[in-house]
Amino acid sequence: GDGNYTLNVTVTDTLNHRNMTVNRFVTVDLVAPVVTFSVSPVNLNPVEAVTIGSCVATDRMDPNVQGILSIKKAGQSGYTSVSAGSYTDTNAEGVYTVRCTSDDFAGNSVTLEKTFTVAGGGVSGGSSGGGGGSSSAPGPIVKKSLMRGAAELEETPVSIESSEAWDIEGSVQYAAATPGEVYSFSFVPLASDTGVAEDHSIVISNVDEEAGTVTLIIESDPQEITLSIGESKEVDLDSDGVTDLLVTLNGITDGLADVTFAKLGDWIEPKEVLSSTVEGRTIDTWVWIASGVVVLLLVVLLLVKIFSKKAVPVTVPKGRRR
Repeated sequence: GDGNYTLNVTVTDTLNHRNMTVNRFVTVDLVAPVVTFSVSPVNLNPVEAVTIGSCVATDRMDPNVQGILSIKKAGQSGYTSVSAGSYTDTNAEGVYTVRCTSDDFAGNSVTLEKTFTVAGGGVSGGSSGGGGGSSSAPGPIVKKSLMRGAAELEETPVSIESSEAWDIEGSVQYAAATPGEVYSFSFVPLASDTGVAEDHSIVISNVDEEAGTVTLIIESDPQEITLSIGESKEVDLDSDGVTDLLVTLNGITDGLADVTFAKLGDWIEPKEVLSSTVEGRTIDTWVWIASGVVVLLLVVLLLVKIFSKKAVPVTVPKGRRR
């Protein structure tokens, strides 16, 4: 895991004449920084002021990590540098995207995007997390669980694997997680002989802004953990005694949790498995049926051949008379 390590090396010759110890200090940093910032309001009219908060970056190993802000205005394709503050340069209608990025000394990077909409753009503001490379995948659209009488609408999970940062950097940050949101991902246990991935999910069970805590339920083998702001916990997904996932609570704002999910160690790439179901029957069943038909045809052909031989009269040629 991340941390500072000291390597001690002792060298002696075969006659034990000389002994020298060398110390080497090594820093391991595999986790990207965590960034936070704010945009308010997320819906406004042209030339109204929008306030962009500072891009604050923190890293477990790099104390000098910094956050950088940039903005892509409505109708534009590129980002330009921007500083924290209030702006009224919002005459163009549409969606504005503000990006907060950070790199640590080990080269781990993270990108967090938030949007605001000037009236007429037709898209409401939101946020998305990602990292790695020069772009960040847009945040997935999540359907919230709503109660209508006694029926509860089903919630659509957020696929962690849809984020480019999950594959490149091994970590994804979500800055606006709400109670009830579900984040799904797949994981291949180290002890797996087949390499088939298991489906797992992380449920934001409770967000307590007053206490500064968030409770999550990690499944398929349910594990409930509670995090305080700034706290990280490691999770063993397959009960093999080795932790596989790092969950961090970065902060809580207006009842929304800022969380980061990161891989620990080397994750096994899942193997593609051919679907075993064809119109309600398994492929194995069809193989057995086909084999049975072939065997039956061979038996029928053999019987036909045997009875055909018995049906042919045998003519013995008579000898020539002398």
